[in-house]
Amino acid sequence: MIRVEDSRRVLVMATLAIVLAMVSFTRPAHSQSSTALNVVYVESNIGSTKNSNSVFAYSNDGTGKLTAVAGSPFLTGGTGVYDPSQEKGKTEFDADQQVLVSPSNNLLFAVNGDSNTFAVFSISTANGSLAALPGSPFKSNGSDPVSFGLLYNILTGPESWLAVVNKGADPNQTDAAPNISVFRVTSAGIPTLDTKATVNLTANTSPSQILTATGSAAKHQFWAFLDQYQTAGSSLAGIYSYLVQGNGGLKSVNFTADPTDPPTLGLAANSKYRVLYAGLPTLNEVGVFFYSPSTGTTTFSSAVANPGKGVGWLAVGPTGTAHFLYTSEAGSGTVTVYQITGNGLTLTQVQQFTLTGASTIPGNLAFDTTGKFLYCLDNVHATLHVLDVDSTTGKLSEPNAPIALNVPTGEEPLGLAVD
Repeated sequence: MIRVEDSRRVLVMATLAIVLAMVSFTRPAHSQSSTALNVVYVESNIGSTKNSNSVFAYSNDGTGKLTAVAGSPFLTGGTGVYDPSQEKGKTEFDADQQVLVSPSNNLLFAVNGDSNTFAVFSISTANGSLAALPGSPFKSNGSDPVSFGLLYNILTGPESWLAVVNKGADPNQTDAAPNISVFRVTSAGIPTLDTKATVNLTANTSPSQILTATGSAAKHQFWAFLDQYQTAGSSLAGIYSYLVQGNGGLKSVNFTADPTDPPTLGLAANSKYRVLYAGLPTLNEVGVFFYSPSTGTTTFSSAVANPGKGVGWLAVGPTGTAHFLYTSEAGSGTVTVYQITGNGLTLTQVQQFTLTGASTIPGNLAFDTTGKFLYCLDNVHATLHVLDVDSTTGKLSEPNAPIALNVPTGEEPLGLAVD
């Protein structure tokens, strides 16, 4: 004889089994739709025609084959920086993170260097297409914006503040002195300038990139690092460390540099250790720096030889790991791979890879969301290389021809971001 309690238990278990079956039936479709979005964004940086700057969007099918997202390119509402072959001799193209994705807010930011503004887009979760937010583009509070950094802090949560580096090196306008401007980003994605948080930098210096670090490696503190590139021997070239405060402001901590090769070009952070890597292009080396988890003080550790010429932009990966460091070398058309050991401080070269094509000039680097591919932008030739990454050895290969970016002659696309 079955008791009432038993019959109820059977009914509950049967109902639970039905629910679990429904979940197991529907989850694969949901997982496919959520993981199918693998998009890379590149800014066209068109500056020869006013208000023609845009962002290219390409979907990666999982094999490294890229297809343009419907509607691409997406206009930013502003103008890029135009200087074919850098004839005017400034450092306006020496920068990274000109486009940046905010995963928590599902936003993409893009600079308009000659317009002194930046665009903010919402990202479609269906296909990665972009839609400009109301009021976009927004004033950058300076001239020639070149780099974004998401500021994390304990009071207002992740990605609620945005740092914008205004380089002040656009040869087509009268530039103001460079600065770092800080914006509060609302839940709707609208940025508002914090007028009290601006960090003014020395005139005629050349800030190239702002990088932020947080999480367990940073002992849950919030740090920002500025890459300052100048002529060799300048006392202002190197890495500047800042504490991100609760109100989004940046408090200066210290400055450090390689004593024999001060100019740094490009930064990458190790996600597992409190270590930063910087390009040292004047002597073809990679600088290794570490920072204190309690004070944020940054210290030079060593310089590692690089076999290429003009080492610049860097990336640590594959995605989700800190096993390898990748550096691009504009003067030799190569990307060098180092294995990372010794608490992040030891670099051992495992490969120097030459990009496909004639006279390539590699620049910005970024991993795709899966870590299987490394994107490398040749801004001078307006091409995007998709490199296969061996997850075990870190070595690179390039089975497919690079993507030609459709920009007018003389334009130099800049910046990579992935979603």
